[in-house]
Amino acid sequence: MRLLPHTSNAFLYAENGVFYVEKRVPISAMSTQELLILSQIQHPLIVPLVSFSSDESQFKIKFPFYRKSDLNQQIKRRVQPLHAQTISKIAFQVLQALNYLHDRKIAHRDVKPANILISDSTDFHLTDFGISNQEALMKTCVGTPCFIAPEVLNQNSYSTSSDIWSLGVSLITLMQLENPFISSSMMQSFKFITEKTPKLNNFFRQFPQNLQIFVLGMLTDVERRPIASGLLQNLIFRGMKISQITFKNDQFEQTCVVDLGSKTNRTRTKSQEELIQELKLSEQYLLKRYQKLCAGVDQKISECWQSTECQAFMKFRLIQ
Repeated sequence: MRLLPHTSNAFLYAENGVFYVEKRVPISAMSTQELLILSQIQHPLIVPLVSFSSDESQFKIKFPFYRKSDLNQQIKRRVQPLHAQTISKIAFQVLQALNYLHDRKIAHRDVKPANILISDSTDFHLTDFGISNQEALMKTCVGTPCFIAPEVLNQNSYSTSSDIWSLGVSLITLMQLENPFISSSMMQSFKFITEKTPKLNNFFRQFPQNLQIFVLGMLTDVERRPIASGLLQNLIFRGMKISQITFKNDQFEQTCVVDLGSKTNRTRTKSQEELIQELKLSEQYLLKRYQKLCAGVDQKISECWQSTECQAFMKFRLIQ
């Protein structure tokens, strides 16, 4: 098992000849119930959570490995932006994934180029949804580009609409190869975000006007911000279908694969069913947890469970 480049908590390993990534997340960042909910999400443009386990301090979450890396690494390698056609495909596919999540009352909470992976077929897959808590998101503006929505900066609750803002900033970053809110100081970046004044360079202005208007339309007040399903009806996506878009000289290089040699990790990971059995959750326990949430006793958990059977207690994560 080797640490992946450009990460601090993602490890590459092989299991029965197949590469996987194991991400290690502090237990304080999310709950077991939340992970079980996320493990049930199935969409062709969302990186699946294969399985997870835990110890006293952290969760170990297993994902497929994407050899072509993520869009953030592609930004760092490029001297010219992607073509408008490619930007449109990225927007279309990420919106498809977000629409699926938002329909289920799930907010991603950390949309950014580094969380958009590139498949071997050059499709764009959303990953890491639900893993970053709000405290961690606030810290992402220190020394790194800011993709966080102004309402989150103002200590308001995160919502699905905040994902749309983050996608808009991500698309602008792809179009001009720099974040539109980056500045020499954290406070200045915060000011640009709260005032909704992105810095747009000449790269961005070279894109078709309808694409510029579409992307900038995501950076509006939260009350007027469009939703994913509405954005998917935009004319720039006319006739567009997943995996049926050609490219104009946009090549996405494969990242170097770490040589793990013959030392493969064959440690068996417990299945979701086994984990549920180990939790030994009962209706009485769930009722008590729900009552605590309603009473505001437990501020660390942001989920509510609706169930009549022990193993079917997870359906939706409610956005506060």
